[in-house]
Amino acid sequence: WAVRGLWLASCEGAPMVRCDLTRAYHDVEARLAATDPALLQRLRRLWPSETRSLNDHWRRAWAEDGTCYSPADPACLLRLADRTRADGTRAMSNYFAAALGLADQYDVYAALAQAGIVPGGTFLRVEIETALREAFGGSLAFSLRCMDGALGEVALRF
Repeated sequence: WAVRGLWLASCEGAPMVRCDLTRAYHDVEARLAATDPALLQRLRRLWPSETRSLNDHWRRAWAEDGTCYSPADPACLLRLADRTRADGTRAMSNYFAAALGLADQYDVYAALAQAGIVPGGTFLRVEIETALREAFGGSLAFSLRCMDGALGEVALRF
């Protein structure tokens, strides 16, 4: 399993995209390499791209979604007493770290494996849904997307 994104919604449930294009950096990979190499290594492993360069993949995710992540707002960082690194790169690191933190906390692969649902097997949708509900509790909303008869995506909604 890989992380595909961290998409945000307003309190009313409306999608939020491209909130602050002044922070839409073109050198995401270089910024992360300079400030948080451990995070960059985790991103390379857990947030890959099959269609574009990693920098372009993460640049798009940051510009479209990360700039809407309020804890990544530099003004918010200042309020949180992170004054020494309240710049755009720190904000960007916070967004990507939050996405990977949720992937760690809600490990879909482990949840399915715990129920005996492993790659290569054939399972009913209800079996997958039950395994996820049991692992994550009934209050977490999720959706499944199948592609060519196989599970292609599990989207978790918080």
